[in-house]
Amino acid sequence: MEFIEYGDLEQYLKAPVPEKEACLITSQVVEGLKYMHGSGFAHRDLKPANLLVYKPGPHWWIKIGDLGISKRQDDGTVLRTLVGTPAFLAPEILGLIPTEADGSYTFAVDIWSLGQIVAQMLSGQPLFPNMPAMTPYVMGLKPFESFIGHMAEFGIGDIALHFLCKLLAPTPGERMSAEEAAEHAWLADMDGSSSGSDDGFEGISHADSSKA
Repeated sequence: MEFIEYGDLEQYLKAPVPEKEACLITSQVVEGLKYMHGSGFAHRDLKPANLLVYKPGPHWWIKIGDLGISKRQDDGTVLRTLVGTPAFLAPEILGLIPTEADGSYTFAVDIWSLGQIVAQMLSGQPLFPNMPAMTPYVMGLKPFESFIGHMAEFGIGDIALHFLCKLLAPTPGERMSAEEAAEHAWLADMDGSSSGSDDGFEGISHADSSKA
């Protein structure tokens, strides 16, 4: 097996990483998810500890690892099992929102996990570290903006916050796919500044978080 001498991403997240570096890491994970989802596989346990660091910052090279509970979804197989790491589990896996009639979920669970990873890179911790923290948002009792106010102190731009909002939409169908994430302005122009507003992040609420 390949030896990854620099360990995993988790050990590098004791403090927030610069936004441009977080963007670079995210773009690589998104490319990996595009390939996995395009091939019919869900990772189901995406988290910093499962992102292997082939080359550390500032010029990161990340590889997705630990595919032990990944599963292929095809015409004869659906995703149902409650698996993964609590802080990175999507609300539908935790039973906070309805799943399909047969109890299955979709590749969108990986997108939620990616959102939690991006939040941790940008601010030092996942946006929703546990179910009690997540519940008011998922149930529509608190808007997304109320959870990201602390990010202002880290100088996170509106485009990055819009990207985060689209990853962490409560309803799976409202989240970006990996393909859509790759086209988002935050990743599409990594050399540019993300301090501007994508389509106007301000004013995006829980109710309209699906709007690009």
